This record gives sequence, C-alpha cells and structure tokens, in this order.
Amino acid sequence: MFVIRPGLIILAGLCPLTVGNAQGRLLSDWEIDTRADVSIVASPGRTDAGDLESEPVLGDLRAELRLERVLDNGAEIGVRIGGRGQFDHPARQGFSGQIGDGSATSSIEPLPRGAFTGLTLGGPLEEDGFEVELETAFAYIDGGYGELLAGRDIGVARRFHEGSPNVFRLHRGVNPSLDTSGVATVLTRNDLTGPSLKISYATPRILGFRVGASYTPDVNTGGVDRDPRRLVSGIEEPRLSQAFELAANGSRRFRSSGVRASVYGSFGRADLDTLPGDIENGTLQVWSTGGNLEWEQWRFGADWLTTDNGGGRYRAWSLGVGTDWFGLNWSGGYGQSNDDLTDVDGETWHFGASKEIWRLVVSIGIDRNRLKFANGTRNSSLGPVIEMTLQL
Repeated sequence: MFVIRPGLIILAGLCPLTVGNAQGRLLSDWEIDTRADVSIVASPGRTDAGDLESEPVLGDLRAELRLERVLDNGAEIGVRIGGRGQFDHPARQGFSGQIGDGSATSSIEPLPRGAFTGLTLGGPLEEDGFEVELETAFAYIDGGYGELLAGRDIGVARRFHEGSPNVFRLHRGVNPSLDTSGVATVLTRNDLTGPSLKISYATPRILGFRVGASYTPDVNTGGVDRDPRRLVSGIEEPRLSQAFELAANGSRRFRSSGVRASVYGSFGRADLDTLPGDIENGTLQVWSTGGNLEWEQWRFGADWLTTDNGGGRYRAWSLGVGTDWFGLNWSGGYGQSNDDLTDVDGETWHFGASKEIWRLVVSIGIDRNRLKFANGTRNSSLGPVIEMTLQL
C-alpha cells in the first residue's frame, strides 16, 4: 500500500521554488532554507521472532522548508513546512500494531489497543506499506519572552526529551522510527500528541533551564511514527482529545570537573474516548524523565516512562553509554518494557559504531529485541544493523 496525505501537496509545490537556493534571500527580508535527508537501514540475516518475519531493508525520507525573518526588535519569526516518507515493518508501521506473531490470545473482546503505545495483542496483521505524511506546518515567534508556536508539530514533551546515547538515528531498540524485527516494545519518549495541530510555548533558557507547555485540541492526527487514526476489525480503537503537556529541560556544565549534565521531565494528559460507541470515557496520563552526563569523551544516559495507557499500566526504561574511540562514535544500550494491557514484557539491547563521511553518516552494529508473553512464550529477533543517512 502506498499512502500520500493531501497536505504533502503543499510541500511538493513549494520545494521546486527552493532547490539550489538554500540559505538564500526571499523578498530581501526573509531567509529561506531547505533541508532533507534520506536513510536506509539493512539487517541481513536477522532471525525472525516466532512466525513474524523480519524485514531486510527499510527506508526513511525527510524534507523541510524554513522561512525566517529577524524583526527590528530582535525577535525572530518564521514558518516551517516539512514531511516524511517511510517504509517501516509492514506489521508495525510507526511502532504501533499487533505485538508478536498473533499466537498469543486474549479473552477480552473487542481486543484493546494501548491509547499511548498503540500496541494490541491480536487481530489481523496490519500490512501497511510506504507512507507519506505532512508532519510539520507551523508559524512561530521567538524573542526575549520565549517562543510561541502554532500549527502542526511535536509537543514540548518530545522536544525536551533527554535519553540514552545511541549511534543509530532511526533503527533504535528504544523509541524506534524504523524496526526491522517488528517486535520493538520500549518507548520512553513522551510523544503523546504526535504531529497534531497545537499551540506551544517555551520560556527562554535561564541559568540553563527552560519550561514549556503545549495544548492540542484533537490528538488523532497521523504521522509516520504514530498513527492513531487506524480502524481495525475486532480492535477497540481509543481516541484522544484536549491534551495538555508540560515539560522542563536543564543543562549545565560544571567547570571544576568538566562534566556537563542534562535533565528532563514531562507530564501529559488527554481526554480518552474508547471506540466503538464511546462507551468508556476517561483520561490518559503520561510521565517521563531522563538525563545525560558528559565527561571528556564519555556520555552516559538513562530515561524512564510510565502511563496508564487507557486500560493497563505501561512502563519502560533504558540506559546507555557512548564514547569516541579510534575516530568512531560508539554506543551500547539496554532497555525494558512492561505492558499490563497486552501482558507482554519486552527487552532490547544494542552495540554499534558510527562515522560521518562528508554528508553521509554510517552506523554499523548489532541488536536484539525480545518478547515474553503471559503464557510463557518467548520470541526474539537478533541481527546486524547497517544504517546510512545522507544529508541532501
């Protein structure tokens, strides 16, 4: 299946006007900039998790147009429009979907889907293909009193996130954008509202700290990493609205030791309607925190998330370490998740190294994702990972 959302026509129409004019001038007062990158992920020889087949090659394409202007008072105003095209694992496009190979069963009908994670225990496999979405379309003003943003963009909870180091940009066992195994379950990033229309405000950074808030009236807007619009036969589909996010981020370097510390915390809340029939109404809450320590060439990080998930507690955490050695960027990490709604425990680990060559970033390593079901069934997928990202 090939899916293109109508909003991408806007981006397609504007991009031809900007090719070859990055960082140029528009109408003498505005600056224009175009950014794009394409990523390919390969995992040859990866083992299958039960009957769910792994995917040998996946891909992602991003493009963004930026218009910016500095006013006489020093404030900056601008507009950003961007989209993504992605081919993820067909059964788990955007992380959500049926977890496992469908061999596990549940007595609950219709089967519940996690309102935050999007995971469900059964139902038909969702064989989605290449998908294209308009994910960024907002205007903003950034000045001495902070930044105000209105339009389609991620919320402050995701923008402020601090997590464990990882040399892989997309194929991450924790918060993956691409997953060749189809069984990744660890989600520590508070992306409650995705690229829905919202209003966000963030304070200036004062003594290394800043605070932000977002309000999203309707959360059911799809993106390539999150799509709550789906309707699958036999699955209870939750809908979210009236979402609020609060987040704080701090960063400081201690001169005496040379250590830089970064911390983050967020909270999100939304009204929850459960389809079909809107029989059950309630709220959804998400809490997340994390931090990083950098000392000389070493980087250490950890993060944690918990949510009621619209019917069953979901918890996840991860930790990782990174360093620079022999001209390469190295990282290793581990994470776990526990999902009461599907009664599935997940585990992931990775080890890899990356190198930037001109505009090409190449990351090579190995990872494993493992599931443990309530009936004792265990499925895992292990394989090499080769990720290449070219900045256009």
